[in-house]
Amino acid sequence: MSRLSRKRRTSASALVVSFPASNRKVESPDRSRTAAWEVASEGAAAFHAALDTVPEEGPAIERIRAALRAHLRVVAEQLDVATVFVREWRYLEGERRETFVAERRRYEERFRTLFRDGRELGELRTDLDDGTAALLALSAANWAYTWLRPGTDTDELADRFTWLLLEGMRGAMIDECRTVAINALVAGEAAYLFNCRYLLQPVRSWKDFTGNRYVLLTIGILAVIQVVFTYVPVMNRIFGGAPLDFAEWGLIVCFALLAFAAVEIEKSLIRRRMA
Repeated sequence: MSRLSRKRRTSASALVVSFPASNRKVESPDRSRTAAWEVASEGAAAFHAALDTVPEEGPAIERIRAALRAHLRVVAEQLDVATVFVREWRYLEGERRETFVAERRRYEERFRTLFRDGRELGELRTDLDDGTAALLALSAANWAYTWLRPGTDTDELADRFTWLLLEGMRGAMIDECRTVAINALVAGEAAYLFNCRYLLQPVRSWKDFTGNRYVLLTIGILAVIQVVFTYVPVMNRIFGGAPLDFAEWGLIVCFALLAFAAVEIEKSLIRRRMA
């Protein structure tokens, strides 16, 4: 029956109503429901098995990407199974329906856990609703069976989904910019501490930078505080920050160097004016 369903590109549960009246005795409603149950169970097992391949450790965003890749791979390789898993399970009744719904909810909970991990680790927005995020991702991926073309690179498609879905959930425009701004301000203050080593004389030699241990101690304490502020999830939730990557730290260091150079240029101009 599943083969016939695929050939006609319709659901197993709908076969009974698609035949003429004289042929309905071939496929009874009970047999149709049994076929739908078998395919639905096969679909649940396939999707769970695909999700089992996602690493338990590592960045949450990469794990979400891997989960979407696995999900779309099942959709592409087992189109009839995906169709029943996504839509036709509604024809199930009684204990079979309850069992299948429990498996769907367990699958959705596994996706929800990935988003929860991302939020708690500070990789996603601190105000993210895990359940809504998981349903949004699955809704986008589930209906791929209606338009997915044979031979489509599902991994590339999953990567596009990940980018579109998570850029907003990461809150990069707010949380990361806020964190970069605060760290840049602190880095500029640290650079200014070195400038203040001398009121007008230039700070050039190694001794000029290391001669005052209290300056070094203060900068060390500031560095520890900023690392905690930037990467500890609790601090991200309290202050609305986000972890930074090497590129963003590079911008912060550049800002500190520019601030240091600006003050040194100002001191040089004052010396010339006084000479």
